[in-house]
Amino acid sequence: MLAGGVEALGTTLLRGLETERAAGEPPPGEAAAFLLLARGSDAAVRVGAFATGSGTGFLEQALADAGLVWGDVDALWVDGDAPSAPVRVVNVARAAGDCGAAGGVLAAVAAAHSVARTGRPALAASLPPDGTRSALVLVPA
Repeated sequence: MLAGGVEALGTTLLRGLETERAAGEPPPGEAAAFLLLARGSDAAVRVGAFATGSGTGFLEQALADAGLVWGDVDALWVDGDAPSAPVRVVNVARAAGDCGAAGGVLAAVAAAHSVARTGRPALAASLPPDGTRSALVLVPA
């Protein structure tokens, strides 16, 4: 199964961004990112845990649900405001721009690539300023 998100810039979205974006924030971007979800031996990376919340405590909850602590994680890949964390934090919006609906998926794809490359767990988080925040712990299969 493929799971993903797409954000394409159009006139309506650009008008909204012009009025909502403060100076100094990442520019808007276009993106599409997809994960191929597989079972069994086909999977190189697996989901260790998933959590949602409103503050930042849900990040620790996701790690605990996966039986991990911060020291076990290679990096925290985020879409949105990067929280302080005791690991390397990579903000995908700084590299790709604010990709809206695709940003969280970009963070998950980057985290999956990190796990496949390093063999260490990674955490991906979608951290919008408003609404539900989510965290995905990815671990080697």
